[in-house]
Amino acid sequence: MRIANKAQFYRLFDAGLLGNRLPALALAELDPEQTYSIRVKQAGGRTLYGIRGRDVPQAAAVCLGEVVITPTAPDDRLTIQGEIMRDHHQLRLFYATDPLPMKPALRKSGREVRGLAAESFLRTYCRPASYDMLMELLDAYDDAIVEFSAYRGGVGADPTHNVLIWEVRSDY
Repeated sequence: MRIANKAQFYRLFDAGLLGNRLPALALAELDPEQTYSIRVKQAGGRTLYGIRGRDVPQAAAVCLGEVVITPTAPDDRLTIQGEIMRDHHQLRLFYATDPLPMKPALRKSGREVRGLAAESFLRTYCRPASYDMLMELLDAYDDAIVEFSAYRGGVGADPTHNVLIWEVRSDY
């Protein structure tokens, strides 16, 4: 199956069909003193990080389009983040270990490994259930790139996992 665009991605993601993620929250659920991230749901949309709950309504209003609000990811526990895909029937992993938002981290110190080295690397950083989740996504969406982050300890809607899925995309 292909994910043709960001709208299709979010339909699947919001339905819980694309792996473990941070829970989406309504404004009424926010703690004024906690921090949150705001992601714009349109292609090319920006993400705001570390916004205090009391400031989320104002920050979300500045964003153009529909947004999703989540707790801020526990980047103090980040071990690896990046993109995984299958390329000519082998795994290809582009990753970074810097505790920065993914795009700046990959620009700053992104590295690539392929094949068995990529598999071994993922098995080192991912719990078995999280590794299996990544492979199931690649099986279901064989031409996709899966953006993910791995953490020390459980994280997300299913804390038996130590991996969060940020995006599964084909060619949009």
